[in-house]
Amino acid sequence: MTREPLVTSPIAKPRSSSERTRIYCIDYAKGIGIFLVVVGHSLRGLVDRVFESSVLTQVLDQWIYAFHIPLFFFLSGLLMDSALKKTFQSTLWSKVKTIVYPYCIWSIIQTVVRFFVIEGAQSPKELWRIIYMPTMQFWFLYVLFIFMIAYVALRKLKVPVPFLMLICIALFISKLLTIRIGDWTVLYMLRPYGIYFMLGVLAKQNRLIETIETLKPASLLMSIVGGYGIVMVAAALDIANSSYLMLICAILGIFSSLSMAKLLDHLQAFRFIKRWGILSLEIFVAHTIFSAFIRVMLQKVLNIDDVSLHILLSVAIGIYGPILLCRLCAAYDFPYLFRLRMS
Repeated sequence: MTREPLVTSPIAKPRSSSERTRIYCIDYAKGIGIFLVVVGHSLRGLVDRVFESSVLTQVLDQWIYAFHIPLFFFLSGLLMDSALKKTFQSTLWSKVKTIVYPYCIWSIIQTVVRFFVIEGAQSPKELWRIIYMPTMQFWFLYVLFIFMIAYVALRKLKVPVPFLMLICIALFISKLLTIRIGDWTVLYMLRPYGIYFMLGVLAKQNRLIETIETLKPASLLMSIVGGYGIVMVAAALDIANSSYLMLICAILGIFSSLSMAKLLDHLQAFRFIKRWGILSLEIFVAHTIFSAFIRVMLQKVLNIDDVSLHILLSVAIGIYGPILLCRLCAAYDFPYLFRLRMS
């Protein structure tokens, strides 16, 4: 798919329903999700360094973490049907180039940067462990790769989707009951999120996005306010991430995010959010380095402790720093910071 330029004509070209649904709406949803990722990590990076934790920051943190990662697993499941049309070998190689490769590159980059900047940070000598133990936020890519490859392999073996869903439900229940399932830490990273990946698969099969497509803007707005509002109340009551409510809050957050994505797509508004979605992988792998850099510059070099300025710049640089780096790579025909390209 050819990516559209950052600056587009104010007069939008009419688009088909399927084009809007299958491409732009999902890009908006990814953009919403990656914005929440950057905000969440920025706030956690600033707490106890620039400002003390408060009820407001705790509630916002709970609200964000109630659904933003489940949203990405859901969207990944939603897009998995196309992988089934390819050979398993083709899918495996594609995911190695687009998930495993940036996982390895940026695990190395971020670990090395932290080692030289943060006292007591992980030594690069231990980096070989990322083969079986993901570090920092890169656990997401590690787990996502496992889900994708396992799903495609099992579907190629004719394992039915309902059976895969039952497995994920069982894993989720094992988390709720804190049942021990082995010594490999990654297993405990897998079990809370498989259910959202499979919900995405089922949503695709049951044409959920097409159903959202039929909703009027007023209904979409009600879904956004209602869903996000309920999750916010749960966060304020400190129950959004409690064992037996986390699934409900995550599903409400996912549906509200999809509704917002569809509303923005319908209005063709805030197209920069769509751009964030298109570049969500690039932003994800690099944002913490840029956010940390601007925090250190403001606090240690310029002696600025204004909380609002720290939050604003941490989020803005966390998003647009990786985008600028990506554009520089494109300008010099060097994609290898983010993708493995074979000539």
